Amino acid sequence: MSDNSRAIVPIGQQGVVASVSRQLAITEKLLTKLRTGRALSSEMLRPKLVVQNIESLAISPNGALLLTGSGNNLYLWDMTKGNLSRVLKGHSGWVNTVSFSPDGHQAISGSSDKTVRLWDIRTGDCKCYSAGNKVIVNKVYVAAISPDGNSVYCSGILLLNLITGDYTRKFGYQDYTIEALAISPDGCHLLSGGFDKNLTLWDVISGACTRVFKKQPSVICAVAFSPDGFLCLSGGEDSTLRLWHLGSGECLRIFEGHSSCVKSVEFSSDSLKILSGSQDGMLRLWDVETGECINIFEGHTGVVEDVSFTNNSRHVVSGGSDGTIRFWNVETAAETARCYGFDDGTWAVVAPDGRYDASNDGDCPHLYWTVGLSNYPATHYKSRVYTPGLLPMLLGKADHNPVM
Repeated sequence: MSDNSRAIVPIGQQGVVASVSRQLAITEKLLTKLRTGRALSSEMLRPKLVVQNIESLAISPNGALLLTGSGNNLYLWDMTKGNLSRVLKGHSGWVNTVSFSPDGHQAISGSSDKTVRLWDIRTGDCKCYSAGNKVIVNKVYVAAISPDGNSVYCSGILLLNLITGDYTRKFGYQDYTIEALAISPDGCHLLSGGFDKNLTLWDVISGACTRVFKKQPSVICAVAFSPDGFLCLSGGEDSTLRLWHLGSGECLRIFEGHSSCVKSVEFSSDSLKILSGSQDGMLRLWDVETGECINIFEGHTGVVEDVSFTNNSRHVVSGGSDGTIRFWNVETAAETARCYGFDDGTWAVVAPDGRYDASNDGDCPHLYWTVGLSNYPATHYKSRVYTPGLLPMLLGKADHNPVM
């Protein structure tokens, strides 16, 4: 039986064109299964709203929290409880980038409203750094927080002091040229890439450019340092990833397989694997040593905007232009869970086998079942598939029994 036989769908949010639900033909055999609740799947439980793009995501240092940027808001998920714990509101433009502070108590966001905001995760309070104090002069597309948590490097490149609110250095770039930015694990170097097709290494203390790697054939959309500090990555509009040696500047390997722009790249914690997300709607897992593509993660119905390994590296997480957060099993490449967050604070988590958890004791108003040509409220199959605490259950063990 196909997973497409039913789905929970979100309802579209303001400013986004509502999507048209797929109409499914159902045989008598499938109808019998549906009546007994044995044929449900995640593809049948859908949002009534079209959820805003997930532009950026970050996992807290202790692995307990997931932060996403979507529309003008930030969404904070507690992965230990499996719920959306807070919606952080304050930006008046698209949230393009989010990061946690090293201690996990604060987060930063950069927005198209030309501001950087520093958020207190526990209270939801924020401090705004705006163009009014000459810190930000254009839309903030990228930002990276220093290992000591006192500074933010953002579009420009600007060094923003979070304590004083002043910027102390501009690294010689115009805002619009920077598309990707990363800070080294020791906090001593910055890596930037953008529309000029240059991958550039900067000294944080002096502000000097210490290396310009061989010019790329296309715009650079994603960069990352390896945790061991020896390598770096770039991903670009030419659909490739390139692995570089920081000491020699040599390009060690080109990873080919995506069919469109590479939007996000990340190393695993042991620096042995690479995760990439692309405009082609797929994630790929790569072996650093051999260049082999180990796994392909398919399911997003739009661009994969951002990706990350979870702290135990058993799962990876992605956010996309289809408005979904998706968790994937690293070994099998199977989707483990799908999450929806709404700006009114309601939320839902859906498993591939149709089990779901949601706010309001499972009565999330923004979800409905699509079964053939009929739609039903999320509570229609609640007695059979509503599973409180579903997300930590799914992430805590690789295998789970399907609903029968």
